[in-house]
Amino acid sequence: MPTLDSVAALARPIVADGAMGTALFSAGMPAGEAPEAWLLTEAGAAAITEVHRGHAHAGARILLTSSFGANPLRLAGSGLEGRSGEICRAAVAAARTAGGPAVIVAGSLGPTGGLLAPYGPLDPGAVRAAYAEEAAALVTAGVDLLWVETMMDLREALAAVDGARDAAPQVPVVATMVFSRGRTMFGDRPAGAATMLADHGVAGVGANCGDGFASVEEVIG
Repeated sequence: MPTLDSVAALARPIVADGAMGTALFSAGMPAGEAPEAWLLTEAGAAAITEVHRGHAHAGARILLTSSFGANPLRLAGSGLEGRSGEICRAAVAAARTAGGPAVIVAGSLGPTGGLLAPYGPLDPGAVRAAYAEEAAALVTAGVDLLWVETMMDLREALAAVDGARDAAPQVPVVATMVFSRGRTMFGDRPAGAATMLADHGVAGVGANCGDGFASVEEVIG
């Protein structure tokens, strides 16, 4: 089984997978269906596995699990409350089945969908604990690393990273932020965000979504 370090040692770019949401709609996910709910159906699990397989066949060495919205806080009140662990297990199984032993499976931890206090109702400690719960489920299911992604609030990203490290200090964590016009939603610039995330022990930092490819290239440059 490859590791992030062993792949990086090849001294060439490591290709990860493509956009999951648009791929799932192309694969037949019904409009209005939550990817996590679709994953728990036979048809959805098969389609998601095929999406992963297509990415692997195209050359992706890292597959992100379809657990973006599996945070317990995000699932609360959605009809999937209490099923975060089940979703994580199904998501890891789909990626692992599709990618085989040559691919690194990264456990995706997306945003809660809410705002942390004092800007919103979410307690930072509860957010950290929720990410720890999701990260523990992903690690138990067999991911190779944890991938905190699409974070617009640096404080939530740090809570997610800390929660992931609480759950599995031995597992590498990568974190990616969303920037628009060179800043996060709360005004953090890329260099400062990268420094803060590095101080919390991440193995890698990056950017995704935002204003498009040109903007991301500018941010990471």
